[in-house]
Amino acid sequence: MEYGETSIGLISQRDRDLNFTRNDSRIFNTDRTSKEIKYNLATARPRIRSRSVSQSSTDSYSSASYTGSSSDEDDISPREKSQRTAKGFSDFCVKNIDHAAFGRREIEIAEQEMPGLVALRRRAEADKPLQGAKIIGCTHITAQTAVLVETLAALGASIRWCACNIYSTQNEVAAALAEAGYSIYAWKGETEEDFWW
Repeated sequence: MEYGETSIGLISQRDRDLNFTRNDSRIFNTDRTSKEIKYNLATARPRIRSRSVSQSSTDSYSSASYTGSSSDEDDISPREKSQRTAKGFSDFCVKNIDHAAFGRREIEIAEQEMPGLVALRRRAEADKPLQGAKIIGCTHITAQTAVLVETLAALGASIRWCACNIYSTQNEVAAALAEAGYSIYAWKGETEEDFWW
């Protein structure tokens, strides 16, 4: 088809740009509803992902993909294991305390995504406005929740937390919270009995 012929069809983004560069007034006078415009979605530029949508903090797949946990470990309920942190703390129940380092990195990324809460923590930490408060929470255990838990504790509250959903817990994050000395009772894939324990 020669340039200038009118027909109803698909126009690529490149062809559309060429038509505009030729300053052809017929393009501006045509009825746009009579044309279907196909945009080129495969651009040459690489797509940059926002930090606020980090794959790890929104991923709902098994944590085994991150840390390579074995199936033998998955067969044993955390309730049946005796775990202790490096400091000897044992008031928690998580899948594997050894995965705390990975969870700590996830929490640090989430802190960068939550500047308001981190600023509140820094501003009020010295005053301890929640001193003496005992806060028990039951939410999804994610890196973002960990930022909240650590902020409440930094403001003086005593914290105990459990998972509200047997599928949404990020095991490494739960391990990082336990390693930091918080009473956390959560692991991905809890049985119904574990959930109500």
